[in-house]
Amino acid sequence: MLPSQLNVIAELEPVLLELGKALFICQAFEGTLVMLLSTISHEEANAAEGAYSDAAESFSQKTLGQLLQRLRKQLVLSEELNANFVDGWNYRNWVVHEFLHKCIIDLQTPKGRLLACTALVDAKHKVKLADIAANKILDLYLKKYGLSVAQLKANADRQWDHLNPSNVSPLN
Repeated sequence: MLPSQLNVIAELEPVLLELGKALFICQAFEGTLVMLLSTISHEEANAAEGAYSDAAESFSQKTLGQLLQRLRKQLVLSEELNANFVDGWNYRNWVVHEFLHKCIIDLQTPKGRLLACTALVDAKHKVKLADIAANKILDLYLKKYGLSVAQLKANADRQWDHLNPSNVSPLN
């Protein structure tokens, strides 16, 4: 790589890091909705074997807009909650589909990169609020099975630690 290319990469690094964080939150929101809708489908199927995994497979193929549309059919959402989900959807779409196109010129200057990072932080925050709301609804459904989102996260962390022991060097 040429030194000028390395400089460009270094200058973009904070923006790309923030973009990665925003994309991660966007995926988490979608994943929460897939899990929520799959749990509802599992319940509607009277906990039939395979109902959850079949629903999860089906819902994971849907767009965020389709997931939200399905959620509105399944649950009566308050206007505030619906607005929160629509905000999350719009900001997610901005991050995923529009950010680079709309901010490409901004990325060429320090001030523009700062503005782009600020916009990503704001978008990430809106999507995170929608995800938190979806997790609260999911918690209500999981409570019926003696579970909570916090317990599932703790189990996932334990599984991660088991599969990725901290005392093992990634170079081995």
